[in-house]
Amino acid sequence: MNIVKWYEDPVYIKQCEKAEELYLFRESRAGDFIYNLDTNQVGVLPSDFAINSVPVWRQDQLQGMVGITKVEDIELQEIAEGLDGKPGWLQIASYSQNETDKMTLEQFWLCYVMKDKFNKVWNGSEWVKE
Repeated sequence: MNIVKWYEDPVYIKQCEKAEELYLFRESRAGDFIYNLDTNQVGVLPSDFAINSVPVWRQDQLQGMVGITKVEDIELQEIAEGLDGKPGWLQIASYSQNETDKMTLEQFWLCYVMKDKFNKVWNGSEWVKE
């Protein structure tokens, strides 16, 4: 079995690249993961500026975008069923045309943020208004 790390997953990288709204919502900072479009490699941002790079957000960064600051406060059941009346894992997966068995938590949180903040879902190639 070929295991792909979340930050090397081509689908997740494409989702991050197309989530342009988040570029202004949260600026990249030194230490963030980035995908360099010129070299097609993932690395860590050495400073607050990177040319031709895409931010590859971690779970904690995405959770922070929706006001979740302590992971201990989140139950896995809440993630599956939904937080505060908002969609959960299965609804987000179906909205965003992701197969739940192949969806990483980073993908879930990115889909969650895009739905919550911008009412957009992933159609397989783009973020589109629902």
